[in-house]
Amino acid sequence: MYKNIFLIAILTQLILGCSLKKDEILFSQQCPKHLIVGDSKSKIFNNNSFLTMMNVTQLNCYNLKKSLDFVNIDITHLYSIESMPINKKFMDYFELVVLVTDREETKRLFYDEFIIPLNNVTNANNMKTGPIYVDSLKTTSFTNIQINYEDYKSGLRIFSAIK
Repeated sequence: MYKNIFLIAILTQLILGCSLKKDEILFSQQCPKHLIVGDSKSKIFNNNSFLTMMNVTQLNCYNLKKSLDFVNIDITHLYSIESMPINKKFMDYFELVVLVTDREETKRLFYDEFIIPLNNVTNANNMKTGPIYVDSLKTTSFTNIQINYEDYKSGLRIFSAIK
């Protein structure tokens, strides 16, 4: 008896939750080429920790039902932080620069600098390389941008860098 009530409650929540979404994805788009600026893909912090943007970037491009004139581009970057002090809270930040140009790289379509916080990242569970430091810690950042659909159709290039 309780199993049936529980099952009905779960199915009702699933059906209502999926049917009442306001920002439904209408269709996915093919994502453009993404490039990481080689000279600006790392940063050294005050505690001598070293942040590197990995060459693993995930792009997801799509149109929302409510705004067909724009293409949303989700960018997920993977970072590695090396030589972090053990058992201390790591509280710092870095700036991620995202630049979107046309295919010929003659027109700037989007430019923004995002502050990516690295707050309260602890590293006690990572592999030790000495009595004070750990080898590395992986972290990610997520960025969403919107580009005009007409500009998107003409072709884009997306550049990322650490500032």
